[in-house]
Amino acid sequence: MHNLTEVEKEKLLNKLMSAQLKLSLGLFSVFVVVLLGTPLLCYFYPDIVNYRVFGFPLNWLFLGLLFYPLTWAVAWIYVTKSIAMEEQLAREYREGGVAVDGGSMDSVGICNSTDGGYRYAGDVRSEKC
Repeated sequence: MHNLTEVEKEKLLNKLMSAQLKLSLGLFSVFVVVLLGTPLLCYFYPDIVNYRVFGFPLNWLFLGLLFYPLTWAVAWIYVTKSIAMEEQLAREYREGGVAVDGGSMDSVGICNSTDGGYRYAGDVRSEKC
C-alpha cells in the first residue's frame, strides 16, 4: 500500500461523495416520479386506477401495499451500490491503482469504519471491508 497526502485523500473522498450524490439523485428522481405520478394517474385515468382487485381499487392497493416495498427497494439499491463504490475504492487503494485526479468514480468507494463513519482512503483498514 502507498500513503496518500491529505489533499489526495480529500480528492478521493470528494469523488466518492460526488458519485454517491449522483446515485442518490437518480434514485430520488425515480421515487419522485412514482410519488407524483400516482395522483396524476388517479386524475387522468380514473377508470384504470379505480379498477377493483380483491375488492379494493387499484390505487388503494398501490398506496397501501406496494408503495412501501418500493420505498424499501429504492433504499436497498442505494445502500448496495454505495457500499460497492466504497469497496471498489478500497480494493483499488490496496492494489495501488487509485487514480486521484481525473476519471469517473461511479464505481469506487471507501471502507466503512467500525464506528459507523467513513475513513479516508489513506486510513483504509487492512482487513476485508
